[in-house]
Amino acid sequence: MSYTLLNEVGVLPKRILPWLDFHASQAAVWACIEESSEFATRRWFPSKDIFSYERDRLRAISSEPGLRRFEAATMENMVGDLLRRAREDVRVRQELGLDSEIHFQDHTNLGDEGNMELARTMQDLRLQQNAKRSQRQQSPYRHRGTADQFCVLQSEDDGSRRPSVAIEYKPPHKLSIHTISVGLKQGIQTYEDVISQVDEPLDAAQEEYWWCRYVMAATLTQLFSYMVTQGTRYGYLSTGQAYVFLRIGDDPSEVYFRVRIPSLDVSAEDPRRLHQTAVAQVFAFINQAAGEAGPTQDWHQRRDRLSPWKVDLQSILRAMPESIRTNCRPYEDPYSVRDNGSGSDEDGRRTPESPSERQYRRIQTRSVTRKSGQQALSKRGNATQGPDPVRQSSIKDKPYCTHKCLLGLAKGGDLDVACPNRRLHGSRHPGKKEFLQSVKHQLLVDTGASASCLPLNIHGSRGGLLKLCLPAQGYTFVAKGSEEHNLDHLRNERQIYRRLRSVQGTHVPVCLRLLELKHVYHYSGARLSHLLLMSWGGRPLSAPLNRPFRTHFPKLAETALEAIHRHNVRHNDAEPRNMIFDMASMSLMVIDFERSTSVSRPALASMNSNGIRERTARKGVRYQSAEGELASMRSCMRCYLG
Repeated sequence: MSYTLLNEVGVLPKRILPWLDFHASQAAVWACIEESSEFATRRWFPSKDIFSYERDRLRAISSEPGLRRFEAATMENMVGDLLRRAREDVRVRQELGLDSEIHFQDHTNLGDEGNMELARTMQDLRLQQNAKRSQRQQSPYRHRGTADQFCVLQSEDDGSRRPSVAIEYKPPHKLSIHTISVGLKQGIQTYEDVISQVDEPLDAAQEEYWWCRYVMAATLTQLFSYMVTQGTRYGYLSTGQAYVFLRIGDDPSEVYFRVRIPSLDVSAEDPRRLHQTAVAQVFAFINQAAGEAGPTQDWHQRRDRLSPWKVDLQSILRAMPESIRTNCRPYEDPYSVRDNGSGSDEDGRRTPESPSERQYRRIQTRSVTRKSGQQALSKRGNATQGPDPVRQSSIKDKPYCTHKCLLGLAKGGDLDVACPNRRLHGSRHPGKKEFLQSVKHQLLVDTGASASCLPLNIHGSRGGLLKLCLPAQGYTFVAKGSEEHNLDHLRNERQIYRRLRSVQGTHVPVCLRLLELKHVYHYSGARLSHLLLMSWGGRPLSAPLNRPFRTHFPKLAETALEAIHRHNVRHNDAEPRNMIFDMASMSLMVIDFERSTSVSRPALASMNSNGIRERTARKGVRYQSAEGELASMRSCMRCYLG
């Protein structure tokens, strides 16, 4: 038999292995929740009559869009409600560590401008849409495959957003329960068990087994590729009938799976049967993922060394013999296996447990999960799953250097005695060359779990923000990263900061240097090639901590924008989302100058269709007059403040 794999390039995992402690990990989540008796016993969902009404309105699944609608109605809305209510319960939120809101979204935001806080004026909207279309055409990353859906963690405090779970949908008529159960009856060594046998002749007894493994290897490779590209360790595949839960550990060449069939998992005799429903299993799974730290740069670099696999899953499914694809033999559950490590052979392939063994395991689990739930959850992010959360937390909480400190570093000035990291700076600032060499060396060698570089998961259309620390010297600042195809925008921003040198540290952050990386920095699916090193200026205006100071924002924003205009610079996107506020210094700063324009000399002005006066710079770039930009900013600020 000969078959050619075409089309989408996937990242091939070396091994697809059973997830042996899946049950214990899920049970740990419920053990924490049960500590809050009120949350565990309250009726959160509507009556059975309403559910029956909704069920009767559902249509049979005949396509992937139909499956998406089915999952949204029966799964995502319910799970979303549970997650929201869990965060509202103070005790549950603390037990599970739900610091961020969790949303189902079809994108991960980096390179997407669809979540603007305020409506644009008609003129700005037109310009924004044109720029958006142009960017999509130019960016080579726009055409990379992506999962059907993501669970995204979003912090209200700082606006950070991080994908935690990748979700893929496959309609049940294309991927049957039988195909899944046979294909994942054992672990898969992808090259030895599948790829190397594509051209091997098969007898009748082997054909069904091989085809099912072939289809499942290709299907999970597709989801695995989406996960590792986005830096997401957790994901699941849904057919509406079956769920295949995936986790990637410290070794990016291995992915662990667990298959669940909710209609078979829920038993009337099991007092904890509600935990086996589809909604409950996905809810617990998402909570597992939410507590997981992101993968390290070393993890990403090892992932880059994995082999590609060109795979056209649709063609594979069409080539699968009809007799195998439509096989509807009764489901045999090979997944109810011991979670204690026994009953497995050397390559992780498992033997099924007997009904009595299964009942014994349930009794044992019930007796220990309440005591061990918190301890099990606290182990998220250990050596087998990711960076040390304590270390990551210490980096995140480390104070930033002051603007005055970094101005002294940039200009060769004095140390700032008020800088919280002053004692580590020594008697004087290092020279620019020495400082940059330290940063480059840090990024080159410090790629493991204790790296002093932390993605802040605050990103927009063309870049992402990182927190950098030089432990030996104590310098702590932020860096705005950009991919190669957006480098011109980052260079333009650096030029604007140079022009605004005299107001750095007062109305705009301090800009230290544009740095080219020797190795790309992986960031939410992007590959950052350059970093713009800057001082930290504060939190978004929308941050809860800034709400008591909202009445000060209009005047502070006007003062900052007027100072920028005095340097013959037009921001071209001066809206509240591009401003930050530091309540300690009561300072508001304007950021994100990648679209900004330097005005070398006054130019002839014209009135556009919206009555906004425009000017044209030498290179033909259109921009608002200073008066027009101020008026536009005031209007946006009024809308923002309500």
